[in-house]
Amino acid sequence: MRSRTRTRTVLAATAAAAIVVAGCSPESSTDPVVSEAAQETASETVAPAGPADLQSVLLPVEEHPEGSQIHAEMPLREATARMMPGTGEPSGIVVMPRCVSYFSVIGGLEELDGWYQFGNRADGALFMAFVAEAPDENVLDLIRMRVEGCGEGFQTMQGWPPSATGGGEIVSSTLSFSEREVAEVPDAQTLGITQSISFHDEENELVRTIRESWQCTEGPCDSQDSMVLTDDVFIWVHEGGADTTADTVAAAMRERVGS
Repeated sequence: MRSRTRTRTVLAATAAAAIVVAGCSPESSTDPVVSEAAQETASETVAPAGPADLQSVLLPVEEHPEGSQIHAEMPLREATARMMPGTGEPSGIVVMPRCVSYFSVIGGLEELDGWYQFGNRADGALFMAFVAEAPDENVLDLIRMRVEGCGEGFQTMQGWPPSATGGGEIVSSTLSFSEREVAEVPDAQTLGITQSISFHDEENELVRTIRESWQCTEGPCDSQDSMVLTDDVFIWVHEGGADTTADTVAAAMRERVGS
């Protein structure tokens, strides 16, 4: 297991609605694990369905890296409403300036029609992915410009996990996003982003608790976002850690577009 960069991420989406991902232990009792029956009921009675053909772009578990588990798959708007990992700002996490949320440049995830999936890798790291109708033919350029113009923010976290703060102690960190190189994908545009969280008080007990749950014991806690735009389809994948799994999964999802 990677000691430095293999984070167990939730979202600081932190929020996709407000940043994109912080990191949270999947074993936490407050993590949103949704049963198949609950997903079906919620999809039928609460949330609008995503385009059926887009659901087939999400990878089935057998096409994910060995040992992966999928915990939830549902329409993206339902996932956003339920503030599933990577789709909304958990209580207790605040990032300033607000423009650090790169999804805000396209109106937020709640504006997208598509399908969402999240689960864990064999080592416990959280992954998230969605596929949606592209909101704009320039969506990747808009996100790139947002990251270039507002790629760093001051982040505070209250308690852990942040969805159950209970009046807990507040610690601060610097959240940053930077563009990284991504391998070319045939007939598609690509964009890679590295998210990095650097805590300000390394000796704080809450900081140590968060680092332990993320399995990031020292240095910045990094994670990777990979995006692909093709045929009016927008693909986004988030992975804890510094390897290229996000790029591999995003490329595999692109191959399923129109298949």
